[in-house]
Amino acid sequence: MNPTYFHTYRIAHEKFLEATEQAHGKMDSLIHPLKGPEQEELSLDVAQIGDPQAKRVLIISSGLHGAEAPFGSAVQLATLDYLKSNELPPDVRIILLHALNPWGFAYGRRVDEQNIDGNRNFLSQGEPYLTEENQLYGQLDSFLNPKNQTQLQRSFLLQAANLLVKHPYRKVLAAIASGQHHFSQGLFYGGDSPNWTTRQFTEYFSSWIGEATHCCHLDFHTGLGKYGQGELLIDTALNDSTQLWLKTTFPAEVLRSHLKCQEPPYHSRGSINRWVMKNSSASNTLSVCAEFGTYSSLKMLKVMRAENYYTHFDDANSKSYLVAKEKFKEAFCPSSIRWRQNVLEQSFKLVKLVIQKIHDW
Repeated sequence: MNPTYFHTYRIAHEKFLEATEQAHGKMDSLIHPLKGPEQEELSLDVAQIGDPQAKRVLIISSGLHGAEAPFGSAVQLATLDYLKSNELPPDVRIILLHALNPWGFAYGRRVDEQNIDGNRNFLSQGEPYLTEENQLYGQLDSFLNPKNQTQLQRSFLLQAANLLVKHPYRKVLAAIASGQHHFSQGLFYGGDSPNWTTRQFTEYFSSWIGEATHCCHLDFHTGLGKYGQGELLIDTALNDSTQLWLKTTFPAEVLRSHLKCQEPPYHSRGSINRWVMKNSSASNTLSVCAEFGTYSSLKMLKVMRAENYYTHFDDANSKSYLVAKEKFKEAFCPSSIRWRQNVLEQSFKLVKLVIQKIHDW
């Protein structure tokens, strides 16, 4: 399999539209109100292939975190390439959601134009954005989100070590990664209201599901876990038939949260997967995060911290900013051909397993 990764939103968008047409799919584009860096139109593109009345639907989404979108786009292009010459099983439909966060993809940021982390913004109707749940994040703010060069240049490892002396590792991890809604320029900011992506998803999700009785949603991400290894992270309760289907369909080594431990490493408040599980009209629904590892969690945090600082507090044309952006890009989509080939093959294997075995569910 040839790893085809496009880091430019415009090119990835064009390739996705072209591949959808070649696979005889139906295309809809949800237009973002802002333009890209080349003044190009930005959109969340929705490709649908298969019988609209199918009772089993596979939804493949990517780019909720814009910096991870080149990888997710590559997975979707590989899927479309397969569908050019292979028919879907009867009563199966595939929906591909390309660039959930088109602004983040276009500008090379993980977050959207409001600094909102899309995977912390999917709260259900009536669920408050502002709570006092994650108070530890406030104590970590000066470390996570430095406001000047002096703070940024202090030894990252020494500061991290000092924090871990005061607080257990798992509590620090949970405080950082579970999301927060008080620091609008900070990492993992979940916003104070539904952002553009959440509003689009909420409006159209029921039409994507249609009359399906079984819905499998794979949302592709990078950055967490061992380098080059994929895992399916599941953080919601599943019914017996879905648990059985998981165990008999996917290799055990990828079912991290389901088979290897009782709890995932942290719960993302406002995650897209929890939202899908709660709001799907299909009587059997599975929504998982297909996560593929790049670098260590400490390195990822250091890179994210620097990119966030230079975005908010430095000149966008400075050398330091450009260096931080290149490291950020590499962190979420390594340039290694071996990494790209390996994770693409793993991802496509997961997609094919669902296509081939969704009727066994």
